[in-house]
Amino acid sequence: MEERPDSRQEVDFRCPPGLEAGVYANVMVVWNTGTEFTLDFGVTLPRDRTERTDPGPVPAVVTSRIKVSPTMIFDLMRALSEQLDRYEAQYGRLQQRGSDPEVP
Repeated sequence: MEERPDSRQEVDFRCPPGLEAGVYANVMVVWNTGTEFTLDFGVTLPRDRTERTDPGPVPAVVTSRIKVSPTMIFDLMRALSEQLDRYEAQYGRLQQRGSDPEVP
């Protein structure tokens, strides 16, 4: 049977020992070159009490870096959108960070 160019093969993902719990992140930055997108996930760190008191960058450490091809970004965005729709259908609408709660 010929495989059509637009058909997608099913992938059986397996998580290696030690990665099952995942990695926590509360910040993310995305950047790109001409050949790849990089998604850096990280955790913010507490400011040292001796550091300056004026507003400045919050210290953070990268906990995971993912590099993907430009064409994979479309699949990533589609998958995130579908999962968000499913989440909101089950648990209710999410509030965007920094937004006021909706008034009933």
